Amino acid sequence: MSVTPKGHGWLVTVYHKRVQGGRIRKQFNGTRHAALGLESEIKSALDNYGMWPVETGAKLLQDAPKRKSRSGTLSQATQYALDTHWKGSVWGESANYLAWVVVDFMERERGKKDIDGILSDDLDAFVRWRQEVGNSHTQINKYLSVLSVICDVAIERKPPLATTKPPIKKLKTSKLKKWWLRPEDYVKALDWLHTERLDPEFADFISVIVLQGLRIKEVLHLEVDQIVGLKTDKPMILPPGTKTDASQNAIPVFESAVELLDRCIERAQKYRRKRLFLFTPKQTQERWNELREFLGASDIPTATLRSLRRTFAYYAHQKNLSTRLIQKILRHEHITTTTGYLDVVGDDDVDLARELMNKADGTTKVVPAAANQQAVHQGPALTDLIAAYKETGASPQEIAAFVKEMMKK
Repeated sequence: MSVTPKGHGWLVTVYHKRVQGGRIRKQFNGTRHAALGLESEIKSALDNYGMWPVETGAKLLQDAPKRKSRSGTLSQATQYALDTHWKGSVWGESANYLAWVVVDFMERERGKKDIDGILSDDLDAFVRWRQEVGNSHTQINKYLSVLSVICDVAIERKPPLATTKPPIKKLKTSKLKKWWLRPEDYVKALDWLHTERLDPEFADFISVIVLQGLRIKEVLHLEVDQIVGLKTDKPMILPPGTKTDASQNAIPVFESAVELLDRCIERAQKYRRKRLFLFTPKQTQERWNELREFLGASDIPTATLRSLRRTFAYYAHQKNLSTRLIQKILRHEHITTTTGYLDVVGDDDVDLARELMNKADGTTKVVPAAANQQAVHQGPALTDLIAAYKETGASPQEIAAFVKEMMKK
């Protein structure tokens, strides 16, 4: 199932084997919460009656789900995972649906109520079924990921609910380049918000993410006293996020954002509020949907608010910040997440490579090793990089190692 923004509302898509064509699609103009409710309603109707909408007098199907009577370790582990691993998570609703689809199939179609009984053939059958109803490899991998977590939870229990994990292998997917806010679109968006929508506060909200790389939730909860030293030469932000252990680490306020943050603080103090922005998540999403429709990106799945963090990452990369340094600023736990942020639609890496190589062919001269080392040591680019690296809180040892590595080049 999926609920994706479309126009001024949402496109609700439910995949089900009892539907001709394998899916039901419904345009819904309302809140996202209500759209998710419609999604659950459609799924429940198909599970229990084999149709949606349910006709008057329709009888309950004989094989309708009866979860209360389940006793196998697969359903037990699933409930444990939902009550612990996914409880309170933003993925909770999605995991709840995905998990029970897998459980229903394994129990009803394959007769496997216990995790230890799931074999490769069962997994292959599940994949074939999801392919038949039109699921992409990416969507099928979500099911397999949920099953993997359920099995991990089962094995970690004391006493364990399973002794072995099924050989879950994800399907190969093509690498999808993601949407980002290009410079010309960024200017266009700010102008529209200021002059037509008369919403300068949301324009500032977007700019804080684009220029500082903060998470959406962090900006929504950012308070005035979490921005320190703005009038000094080393201003910092103490982000309120808790997604990773590094979320509480202070990050530098970059020069391009000083005036912006000063304006946001002045606005907050004028209206005597602690937070820089008073948008609710729902209001933020509604404003973003309107903006991306103006930009012609409503039908692009990756044109989400998170794309603003990708925008920051790409701008930073273009300014020669290393991927490792960008990872520290974005506070990603794994660098692979950061590299994924840099893989955006319409990047100019090919053109940049051509420009640099052509320049090298026509203008590069051989420089003695000693002179080359001195140029690297004294060059302004390295100085800027060292300063930026230092601002992330790197230790003297890390800075020394960084300089030593650069001197080798």
